[in-house]
Amino acid sequence: MLSGKANIPQYHQTTLCSDFAIIARVCIPPGKIWQTPSAYSLEIMHTISQTSNLLSSISLRVRMFAGKLRRQFLIFFLPGYVRKQLQRRHGTCLQCATCCKFSYRCPFLTRDMICSIYTKRRPRACSLFPITQADIDDVKASGGNCGYWFE
Repeated sequence: MLSGKANIPQYHQTTLCSDFAIIARVCIPPGKIWQTPSAYSLEIMHTISQTSNLLSSISLRVRMFAGKLRRQFLIFFLPGYVRKQLQRRHGTCLQCATCCKFSYRCPFLTRDMICSIYTKRRPRACSLFPITQADIDDVKASGGNCGYWFE
């Protein structure tokens, strides 16, 4: 089939990185390399999986950052809405520290994952969390379990 390699069936010749491979960070070194289609496919699938995991992580961080901005907006510009939401909120904080690590780790969070100012004067964003069901959904998306719920 290919000159000089006729005795090795089901192999193909790869010369340089394809555009897809560059995007997926799979780059075959310049020159001619012999690989089985299945080995190359597995390498691409593994890289796609890693890229997908990275994008999911970035997406989650963007979601958490957007949630922080949303809560700050609600606290400062719609305090009446926040009061109504807090009346609908039930439960208690489990002090799991999930919300303390959404887009960055809170500077008041100790190595033992305990808030060092929980009983003192916490920032309003902390003391009012969660404001909406979306905040609880963010905790769940981050792998935590919030002790609050909304009716």
